[in-house]
Amino acid sequence: MLEFGVYTFLSAELKFYYLVHGITKTMFRRRYPLSVALFLFTAVAFLLQAIPFIGVFFWMLQALFWGIITINLAFLLIPFDCAMGRLPKWCLIIPVLWFGGYFFAHVASQHQARAFLEDALAANSQARMAPLTEDEDVVIHSEPPYALTADNLMENFDISHAFEPVDPRRSYMICGKWRSIRIQDAGCPELKPIEEMGRVVKTAKNGCITVAAPFKELNGATGYRDEIKGVCRIRGNDNPGDRKVTVRVRKGPPESNLLGGEIQTVRIERAGGETVTFTTGKINPLPLLPRPIVGCFFGCMATFYRPDELSIENRDAADTVAAVLGLRKATVSQRYPQSLR
Repeated sequence: MLEFGVYTFLSAELKFYYLVHGITKTMFRRRYPLSVALFLFTAVAFLLQAIPFIGVFFWMLQALFWGIITINLAFLLIPFDCAMGRLPKWCLIIPVLWFGGYFFAHVASQHQARAFLEDALAANSQARMAPLTEDEDVVIHSEPPYALTADNLMENFDISHAFEPVDPRRSYMICGKWRSIRIQDAGCPELKPIEEMGRVVKTAKNGCITVAAPFKELNGATGYRDEIKGVCRIRGNDNPGDRKVTVRVRKGPPESNLLGGEIQTVRIERAGGETVTFTTGKINPLPLLPRPIVGCFFGCMATFYRPDELSIENRDAADTVAAVLGLRKATVSQRYPQSLR
């Protein structure tokens, strides 16, 4: 199988070489423009990358980045082709538009990146609220890919209950609008042994399901979760109270097309109308020289490579919420030291 794969790869590479060699030789003989040949070469390489089996080998050859050389060189060769009479004189405007237009986009991208960074840092410095009180309920709205969950917040910080909206795609407890999660060391129901799934499931008359299970904490040394005796996690369908603290987390690329990267926005709203926004993540402005990349790698793309990176307070969503609401960092075993593992 390996020999067949190597043979197929070499055969495809040789065919590709002879194809390019033949086209280039013909263009030199018939005075075809070299810039057009490079554009055609880039297009053929892109199409070959879209073929699943052959595309893997082109990916191994870093064909995704060939466009940085071939496309820029093609634009640089347009004046040469015009001087040799292979292209009309009006084509001289094409490289001017390419490099000139990109330069203005680069300047605008750098300006947007600096402005975005300054605004985000200024807003983050003011993102403070009064500490969370016992009669307030935290409600977490996190968009895919779910940068924050109630479990993640409660397992690492001193908060014992939180709520999430019911998502039919992620929860089997489809009942009502809310999903409540509590971690407690008192009032835990009689739990079955671990061999019998180690949980108690209760169904109310209205069909709502409540699940109680022993709490298991991740052990960093072993990589396994150890049970904390006397502490349980209860998932139900209770509704949050009127004094809600709503946390909305959005993770994705910047809104501007001139900026790459991924930013995370955490917006916290209190019942009284108080609102703060905290932004973290990384943004990638356009570099000085154009670096076009065209190809296929887990999906086809045609964009610019952005190696420059600006960081905005490297902090995850749980740490951000804890800092704004004044939550103490503490694992479940630290909060319930009387419980024995």
